Amino acid sequence: MKVRLADGEMRVRLSTVEIAGLLEGGEATVAVGDTVLVAVRTTDDAEARLTADLGRISIDLPRSKMQSPGPDGPLIHQFSEQGAAVVVELDLGRRPR
Repeated sequence: MKVRLADGEMRVRLSTVEIAGLLEGGEATVAVGDTVLVAVRTTDDAEARLTADLGRISIDLPRSKMQSPGPDGPLIHQFSEQGAAVVVELDLGRRPR
């Protein structure tokens, strides 16, 4: 998992293995710096949620609203909460030039 924070947006890129794990009820995590852990998981709730609690940022994605990433658009899910845009997408890796 890769995380990028910029201008009121959090962009999270997941590998195909991490996406498969999420759909099976698992959790994908990554440390950002020395003090913050970002965790993504799927839930049966109808709405996505972004929560922050002492050193942990959690993103809960509704399983029913996750899109299958396609070759033309790697988007899995996006939403806005607390004035921040959250974009979760498939990590396509570095493309050859």
